[in-house]
Amino acid sequence: MTTQGTTAGALFDLVRSGRAVTRSELGSRTGLSRTAVSARIEALLATGLLTAGEQVTTTGGRPSESLRVDRTAGVVLAIAIGRSRHQVGVHDLTGLELAAADADHEAGLDAASLMPRVVELAGELLERTGHADRLIGVGMSLPGTVDPAALTSVGSPVIPGWDAVPLRPLLAPLGEVPIWLGNDADVLAHAELLGRPDLRDAIVLKASTGIGVGVLAAGRIVSGAAGAAGELGHCRTPAADDRPCRDRESTRLNSSHRCISYAVFCLKKK
Repeated sequence: MTTQGTTAGALFDLVRSGRAVTRSELGSRTGLSRTAVSARIEALLATGLLTAGEQVTTTGGRPSESLRVDRTAGVVLAIAIGRSRHQVGVHDLTGLELAAADADHEAGLDAASLMPRVVELAGELLERTGHADRLIGVGMSLPGTVDPAALTSVGSPVIPGWDAVPLRPLLAPLGEVPIWLGNDADVLAHAELLGRPDLRDAIVLKASTGIGVGVLAAGRIVSGAAGAAGELGHCRTPAADDRPCRDRESTRLNSSHRCISYAVFCLKKK
């Protein structure tokens, strides 16, 4: 069975998840030629992201050299921003959490005001783990639609002060490293796929200040046009007259944690 991902990063992910650990397995999984697989693997070995593992015996063939992720090659930062809370974690290249912290912030705080706090917290975690000089990438999630190329939020009703604000300059104090930006529900789906690499189809629901779903189909995250797949918050729904969100009949407001909490409160009063 082949997959659509054929980049060096896609091969790295296959090795990390254990779905393919030899060059022949990578070729079978991706449909790439032996030469193409070797070129990508040699690049990953040269950067230290992968290293040679044990010899693996396959049925009817000679032993093959396995590949494994070098978890000591660097660390990545994970940053999750919500309407009134932010979370930061330091992880090795297998996804193992080395340190994490979270903090509340003023609801709806704009990017220019919040990001210096986030960067400071990230720096403290890197220092605490002894990896301040070994950061090789940052992954960040925001609620609502995002532009991963421009690294901006796109009209999120949950964090309106972030709309079209470039995040790269705000993350610059962390160093010149690659930055990946994703929708929060999609990132949750990515996390499920990382922990369960054989998962093929799933819907991951995130219900917080807003509501959204990450869609996993045939083992891949479906982002949709403009990254809006799973963005259910603007769908109109009948709103109960006694709920605090009755002014705007949307899924986001009628299914948010605030409305769910209010409904539970009303049930307890009865």
